[in-house]
Amino acid sequence: MQILVLLCFCIHGFTASINKESGGYFVYCPCEGNLGQQIQNLLSAISYAKGLERTLVLPQFVERTWTKENKLATILHPYDEFFELSIKEYTHIITMDHFVRYIAPRYWLPKYRTGNLF
Repeated sequence: MQILVLLCFCIHGFTASINKESGGYFVYCPCEGNLGQQIQNLLSAISYAKGLERTLVLPQFVERTWTKENKLATILHPYDEFFELSIKEYTHIITMDHFVRYIAPRYWLPKYRTGNLF
């Protein structure tokens, strides 16, 4: 089983033995852009995950805003805060929270967690 990690749609892959029931996981980071761009990235990720027959790991939307102290703040919003997750009918999905809590600790050890942003 393989887990693919996609940061800003630049592929950084690694492999891990997981259970044989799933074709693997497709993980991406919506680390750039406004809400509209992040939604467009989500639509692309859904298509990639479906085409690769992998479970899509849904990260959180990233909101960047200025505080009253004139400092940049980052707020993370779960997808289901904005949308119904009816894409479950189209492809397999799990939330990033589920992935980080239950899958990553067993199969994606911290010493192997690296990423590059291009």
